[in-house]
Amino acid sequence: MIYSVSSLQTVADCNTMLSMANNDKSALLLKQADLQLTKTRYQQTAVDVEAELPLVQAEVASKTASVASAPEGSVKELYKHQLRKAESKLYVLTTKKAAYGSIAVLDKEWELARVEHDLTEVDALIAAIEARKVELEQQG
Repeated sequence: MIYSVSSLQTVADCNTMLSMANNDKSALLLKQADLQLTKTRYQQTAVDVEAELPLVQAEVASKTASVASAPEGSVKELYKHQLRKAESKLYVLTTKKAAYGSIAVLDKEWELARVEHDLTEVDALIAAIEARKVELEQQG
């Protein structure tokens, strides 16, 4: 983008804008680092969940069959307890998959791309302001 830096009339104006732009750049760099870390964590969590989910689904199926085939009594109650635990674990994994799955990773990638675009624009603005500042210093 072409910025109207020619409207800056003094070196002080340039310094003010440079300060503002550098503050924005610092905030964007922090956000970029945070998003990169978050994206990496999401990717790893998604892999872990995808690996564990079939195991827990098989466990739920096995415990369901055990409950259905067990005679009434303490063994059946034990199987019911184990089934509830497995179903709870399945629920947690399913929730994690929704929160950290491929859609969440893609969302973080998109957000990261927007931040990187903003950083490019801030760098372009800073370069334009610095050029204007040199121009004003040479005139003055």
